[in-house]
Amino acid sequence: FTLFMTARPLLSEGESVLTISCQTDFLAAHTAQTPIYADGQITRSTRNLIFARGRIYPDLDAPATSTIATFSGILKRMRPRGA
Repeated sequence: FTLFMTARPLLSEGESVLTISCQTDFLAAHTAQTPIYADGQITRSTRNLIFARGRIYPDLDAPATSTIATFSGILKRMRPRGA
């Protein structure tokens, strides 16, 4: 979900994306009783592709030291027909 939300600010009206590649590296365990958070960033954007990466963490006060997983992905822009 965060992969797509990271790319959303780059999309035009009616434009969507599909996943070309998605990789997740799990670094630590987490219990389901507490919430998790995620953030992401665009590493590169071309006319047709968006490259992004991010992390998932349980502690808003120390995300860098408590990372549960990292992710990266490539998304393909899908423009509406006739656009």
